[in-house]
Amino acid sequence: MLALLAFLFKLVGVGFLCVATIGVLRFVDPFQRMHASTKAGTLGAGLVLVGVAIDMGQTDAVIVAGITFLFLLATLPVAGHLLGRASYISGAPLESSEDALEGVLPRCEVPLEARGEAAFERRMESMLGGATDHSGAAAKPDTAHRAAEADAFAKPGYDAVRFAIFGPDAKAIARRAETLAHARSVPLSGIAVIDEDCIARAKVPDPGEVIRSALARTLAETQGVTAESRVPFSLTYEEGDPLALIPACDAQARELLLLPCEGWCDHGADLGLPAGESQPGDKLFALAERHAGATLFVGTAQASGPVAILHDGSDALHSLALWALGSRLWDAKDILLTGRPNAEQTEAIAAFAEENALELTLSDVVPASACAVIMSAPPARQVHEAGEFWQDRIVPGFRADVLVG
Repeated sequence: MLALLAFLFKLVGVGFLCVATIGVLRFVDPFQRMHASTKAGTLGAGLVLVGVAIDMGQTDAVIVAGITFLFLLATLPVAGHLLGRASYISGAPLESSEDALEGVLPRCEVPLEARGEAAFERRMESMLGGATDHSGAAAKPDTAHRAAEADAFAKPGYDAVRFAIFGPDAKAIARRAETLAHARSVPLSGIAVIDEDCIARAKVPDPGEVIRSALARTLAETQGVTAESRVPFSLTYEEGDPLALIPACDAQARELLLLPCEGWCDHGADLGLPAGESQPGDKLFALAERHAGATLFVGTAQASGPVAILHDGSDALHSLALWALGSRLWDAKDILLTGRPNAEQTEAIAAFAEENALELTLSDVVPASACAVIMSAPPARQVHEAGEFWQDRIVPGFRADVLVG
């Protein structure tokens, strides 16, 4: 009799496992797959365990089977729920017409796989080296790519926020990135990269481990912020060329990149380099040049002055300025226009300011009290040039945000 009962438990359990397998393989909706794996899978595995315990007829077997069944009940449904929650937040399509979680959980409008498809070919080209000039640097974007960047600034806002995890103010940058992502309910991604060139030039034993230890401390600070993120967050860790790994490749993705104003992907580790080589050649502006979109250098000072537009007269800078002001990257109500804008550009910015109840001021210089400066990206150069910090070349003592595009 016990043998027959054990056989029935095993038979029914295997049946539920088959149902779970078919559901996972056949259901299109990730949430239906979650239910199939957690409910049918857990019940099927539990019944098989009960059947085996009855068949063995030993006390220790019953105890082990019972503990295992309880473990399944305590873990599989929770894991399935977390996976389903992650799928929902990432924008996985729903088979049903109603969204019961609307307004309860944040949700991306575009599925994760769709967000990655557009940039895939560009990312592969970048990783494989892409088109390069004789110096080995990546070739300048072609006309079509520049047109795509212009289209990306045609309307205010951004569809994603990414930030590089390095520098002395990684925690502040993570907090600022999360705030900007939450303001638009868009996904947030952090990218931690170890520069292989820094490892190759280091003068200390096991430089890779030295840099990883320094990065671990930075990540711990960053995760203190991202653990409470109000938007979907993803973390990427790579070892390679930061110029290929950190910038976004597709302008149509409309990703806003946040960078520190100093530091690099050696993460401040002591690599035993001579004084003249202790700071690697700064590539911060090279990252901005390669990023297909706007780059915000997050300042260390929280100024309350106006947003300054350092206009060079180009259409690209003009589009960037209007996009930034329309995207509400800062809460400032005052705009200061300086540089070399033409009459038409000045009128356009004045009209924008009037429409949005902003105060526009024309000036010959950028004030040190500005909360941000919008400018064209200068050529990639070292952070310190002849002992002068690069932000001091904008205005001495300026340490607030700088937006380039």
